[in-house]
Amino acid sequence: MLLQSRNVSYKDQALFSIVFWPFSLKLLWAPFVDSLYIKSFGRRKTWLIPVQYLIGIFMILLAAKADKLIGRENISGEIPIDILSLTVLFFILVFLTATQDIVVDGWALSMLSRRNVGWASVCNMVGQTGGFFLGNVLFLALESADFCNKYLRRSHLDIGIVTLSSFMYFWGVVIIITTTLLCILKGENKNIDVSHEQGLVDTYKHLLQIIKLPAVKKYTFYIFTGSISTYCMRASFMAFHAKVSDPAIGGTYMTFLNTVGNLALKLPGTLSLWTVDSFTYKECSSGSNSNCYTKVEIQVSKCGHTCDDGNCYNFVKYF
Repeated sequence: MLLQSRNVSYKDQALFSIVFWPFSLKLLWAPFVDSLYIKSFGRRKTWLIPVQYLIGIFMILLAAKADKLIGRENISGEIPIDILSLTVLFFILVFLTATQDIVVDGWALSMLSRRNVGWASVCNMVGQTGGFFLGNVLFLALESADFCNKYLRRSHLDIGIVTLSSFMYFWGVVIIITTTLLCILKGENKNIDVSHEQGLVDTYKHLLQIIKLPAVKKYTFYIFTGSISTYCMRASFMAFHAKVSDPAIGGTYMTFLNTVGNLALKLPGTLSLWTVDSFTYKECSSGSNSNCYTKVEIQVSKCGHTCDDGNCYNFVKYF
């Protein structure tokens, strides 16, 4: 929505949607997270602490250039959005968060007893819902100059109360603080359900054996097709994944099952955005015969053409 509000083309939006793909491809490096660790520090903390520190530091550094990358002055035509740099940088950030997700999935299996491991999905969904609200709904509202001018302040300004840079800087600091507290205060309990821990090669072999199981093949097909048509069953899926996953390679097993569902969710969106410009034609209209209806459509912008009155208005798009 942030890119769309700045008149970014659908093809560029499709390019940017690639940043979310690490969550659908994290199965490729999940065995590394499961099998390579420092025993004295902890199997999950070996990865979780460094990765979360990297996320926090990366967000703070990225905050310095975030507003420039999204073309904050692009409305007046001064600074274009650097979509390629934006995609690369956020891909790295999402790659780190996907790795963090592998660790959290694996730690949940050993932190909770097998009887209560299904509750991990409840915690996961509560966290995701809260994060979505703070990082999407609340941020977009506070970043919108129109919303802030109308509801939150008396004086009218061209920017919202919060910018992408200030938002990322704040949460980068929060992540570093919480990671430090986690490192100091939280230890790992040895999971008595795990009879042995496997090396990297053995973990990949175990994963291939899991994929070949007839029941897993059927269930993979089910969650892949089911994820396309519904999202409301996600909590039930994740609870079932936690119940059936082998703690010996917990992060890899959980990641495999979740990856199938994530692919089904991400692939249609990326393909749709990539092709929508090919099925769209544009028309410049103005004056009393304008076909524009929304505020965004009628705002004046530079488009490389001129209308009858010498000015060019925002393109009107049709399918």
